[in-house]
Order: sequence, then C-alpha cells, then structure tokens
Amino acid sequence: MAGKQLFQEALIMAKKKTKRKIKKLHEASSKCTVQGKPKFPEPIIRVTPQVLQKIRDITVNAGQFETGGLLLGDKKGDRDEYIISIKKATGPGEKAEFSNHHFKPDMDSYKNELKAELHLNGLVYLGEWHKHPGAFDTPSCTDLETMQDITEEDDTKDLVAIIATTPEQNNSKNSNQMVKTDFFYYRRGMKKFLPSIPEITVQPRLKRKIQKIGEINLDVDYVANIVENGNDELIVDGSLTDNKIANFLLNNTEQQIRAKLLLKNHNNKEIELNTSNEDLQIIISISPENVSATAWQNDSNSGDLVEIPVNMINLQQTLYKRLGGLHVKENIEDKTVTLLGLGSVGSAAAVQLVKAGINNLILIDSGQLKIHNIIRHVCDLSDLGRNKTDAVAEKLKWINPRVQIQKISKDFVEVFNEIEDQINNTQLLIISTDTAGSRNLANMTAVSMNIPAVFISLWERARTGTITRIVPGITGCRNCVGDGRWGSEMIPGTTDYSSAENERDIYFQPGLDTDISLVTNLGVKMAISTLVNPKSEVSPDLGTNFILWNGYPGNKQPMITLGKKLGLPKNIDCDLCGKI
Repeated sequence: MAGKQLFQEALIMAKKKTKRKIKKLHEASSKCTVQGKPKFPEPIIRVTPQVLQKIRDITVNAGQFETGGLLLGDKKGDRDEYIISIKKATGPGEKAEFSNHHFKPDMDSYKNELKAELHLNGLVYLGEWHKHPGAFDTPSCTDLETMQDITEEDDTKDLVAIIATTPEQNNSKNSNQMVKTDFFYYRRGMKKFLPSIPEITVQPRLKRKIQKIGEINLDVDYVANIVENGNDELIVDGSLTDNKIANFLLNNTEQQIRAKLLLKNHNNKEIELNTSNEDLQIIISISPENVSATAWQNDSNSGDLVEIPVNMINLQQTLYKRLGGLHVKENIEDKTVTLLGLGSVGSAAAVQLVKAGINNLILIDSGQLKIHNIIRHVCDLSDLGRNKTDAVAEKLKWINPRVQIQKISKDFVEVFNEIEDQINNTQLLIISTDTAGSRNLANMTAVSMNIPAVFISLWERARTGTITRIVPGITGCRNCVGDGRWGSEMIPGTTDYSSAENERDIYFQPGLDTDISLVTNLGVKMAISTLVNPKSEVSPDLGTNFILWNGYPGNKQPMITLGKKLGLPKNIDCDLCGKI
C-alpha cells in the first residue's frame, strides 16, 4: 500500500469538493464502535467490468512481480444504505519499482491521476489494489498498518482494498491466465479487514484525460439531426488529428473523441456543462440568420472549462467546391457505379470516382489484402488481412462520409445469381478483374442488362494496358473481338508475361503503381465520360472507345494508340450483341 504522504496531499485537494457530499457519512461513521455490531450499515461495494479487466491485465503482465494501483470512484449514502462505487483502477505508474516480494508505486503518477480524475469526473480516492505473490489472497499485516495509518487523522474514514492473485501462475504472460480478485473493506477503528463480495455494475463512460483541443470542425448535419428529431442533445463521435483538431463529421467511423451537442433553447434555461461524461460539450445556438456553436473542454489540471473555437462545416456545399464550373458532379452524383475488382486498379478507380462526385457505389471483390498488394494499392499496412471491400469502403468514407456503399465480399462468378438483382439499377460497370471468366461474365451482364461498361486491364507486368468502353446496342461488346478484325482478346497467361521466370511471377502480376495509375486514370476518365454521355457512340472527351497504352514504346512506336471511329465496332456475327 502507498504511504500516508500521498493521501494527505490528495485529500486536501479533494476535501472541498467531497465534504458536503459525505457529511452525513462522516457523522455516522464517527459513532461506530469496534466491539459489537457497527451502527453504520455495512457498505455495498460496486465495481465496473472495466476496473476488473484493468486489474487482471496489469496483474498478468507483471508476471512474477508484485504490482498495484489506485481505486477511484465515489461514495453515497446515509444511515440506511451506503454505496461505494469503484469506477476506475490505475496502474502502478511508469517509475514504479517491482520485485517478487516488493512493490513501490510511482507517487507522482498517483498524484496526477488523483488530481485529473477529481477535476474530470469528480472521482475520489477509495483505496488501492495490490498483487500478492502466489495464492496469498488476504491483506498482509503491512496492508492493515497502512490502512490504519491513512484513516487515523485524514478525512478518509474508510477504504477498500483489492488483492489480486494468480493461483496457477507460470512464467508466461498468458492473457487467459486466471486472476483471482478478493475485496476487503476497512473502516477507522476496526481491528481487521472485512471481506466483501462486490456487485458488478455498468457505469456511465468516464471523461478521458486528453490534451487541450485547439479547434473543432462540426458538420452542420448534426445540428439538423437534433432539430428534425426534436431533441435537446446528441452524443457524437469524432476523430482527432495529431495537432489536436477534433473533426465531427456525419457517418464518420472513427471514435477517438466524443462530444455532447446541446441545443440552446430560448427559455433562458442554464446549461450545466460539468455534468457531462463526454470529452467535449458543444452548445448550439440557432437563429433565423445563423447557426453557431461554442465548445468547452474540462482542463484536467485546473478543473476549469476552456472555450474552443468551432468551425461549422456544410459538406454538401464545401467538399466539392473546387469542382465548381466543371459541370461533372451535377451529372453523376445521383448515378450508381458497380466496380468489379478492388485491386490496384479498382481501388484507385473507386477513390477517383468519389472525388469526382459519385455518391453511390457497389463494390465487389472476394479477396483480402495481402502483404504483396500494399505497394500498389490505395490501402496500407493498417488494412492488412481485411476484406478489400471493407478496407476500400472505409477509405472512401474518409473522402466523403455521405457516399453510399454496398459491399459484396464474394466471388462475382460464383454468386452471380444471388447478386444479379442488386446490380440491376447500375448506370455503369467498371471491370478490372484478372480472370477471363469474370470479364466474360461481366460483358454478358452488361449486354443482357443494357448497362454501359468500361474494362480497365493491365498486361505484360503493367508495361501495357487497355481501356475498352462498350455501350450495349450502340457499340460492339467484348465478345465481338477475336474474329480477326481486332485480334484475339488478351487473357492472362504466360504469353502476357514474356519476361516472367516462373508461375509465381505470373500469379503476382508485378508492375509499378506509377504505370498502373496512368492506365487507371485514363479508364476513370472514360468512365466519367460515359456517365455524362451514356448513349454517345464514342466517348466525347477521349474521342474513342478503345485505348492501348504502351508504357515502354520502342523506336517510333506511340505511347498511346486510340481506336479509330467507334473504337469497338459491332461484329454482326457476335453471339451476344450481333442481333441487338
């Protein structure tokens, strides 16, 4: 147990704030006697699951060494019922000293924890928890002497102790190792601890100690949400940048910081900010001319409320402001695009489409992100092992939180009958798969459902690539190729990788992201042109429906070759579209 000096300092600080709350408790407690039954009721000790988990985690990580921490919470009661609620357990502190039979806590860390939690959540010192070696699950004589010393003169008349043990402890730090926690109560004048069985209860979330926020960006749609639902308050989660800018944007998936939005009514009712358990409180004021906000953060060092500037953001009006005058977003934002394949091409195409103003996407890919994908993908190592659909969708939400995304993490060919109706209302298909079967089925789907499609393909270690635009009933389809007019369709295989040394080189389809991105962006340009001009015989922006890109041309060879006329003329003998 920690020494008396800490509590003399900490309790002086807490005295003013807690004295009135437990005045009746102290008066009754002073009349308790050691002999016979105490006149004050035996306390009900409540503890949260988070407290128990914290103790167990620290105990396991300590291995054979002793360790411990503070118990913080509050006390409420009178002569009939007395409740001690343990709401937080701390660790020993960075500068604590450990051994198999010795533990000295970091006193400065303890002081900081007590001070911060008093200001943030109104928590006071309740006692300590301590890890004993082996199966020694009762307080020691030293523990009892410390309790007697702490309660002898200070305002603290009673304390709680938790003894943590690992009866079957071994040398490994196994998170599943059993940790036994025993609770004990001590009140001034008692000759020994009183064993206690706690109640496990869920408590409201505590405010966290965070650095001072410098600025807040708040989505005005949150305000609209409050007004439309007739509420006075709303809890919102947001993200926190490394320079302490808090962003609260609608549909944001991050939960790094939490705020309570409070609508300021015109009834002059005072708003009490200190009662909130959230990290920030934001007061919303609405007038016929303006919507404004003021934000407040509790300073954990002083307990004072500090005002933070708030920027009200209208994403609909400002996110795409730099696209004004291009007349692209207005023509594509209500359309739906289905992307078949989310590899290096499909993921980058999805990002560019959202940046252009697309609000509705269907993402289809059955794969997970592998280590060899990362170097040419929009996702990164933090997404390793995730489904490509989930990882890419999250990236897109960070560009525009309002983008509507339908994810299909299954093989397009295997589950086509299941998802056929889901893609029926698509205005454009973008195909970037590397298997002939999926491309052929996508081509059949485009023709049968009368959906324009853009195929983006990379060949020869991404040294070359093709972009093909088909508009059913107007241009030829992918099946039109192969009768000698255009040459055989390129299908992944050894002939596409003349410099490959083995099958593994072919499987991983190597290529620089720089080259892949060039072809992808040309394909996205073709896709946007098709969305804006879905019935055009030839893409108006590119003047063709077929582009061959040669990233490493020889003597007098062009880097880009455009198909003439329609770019993809219809083959009247085509089994798919010849009669359309």
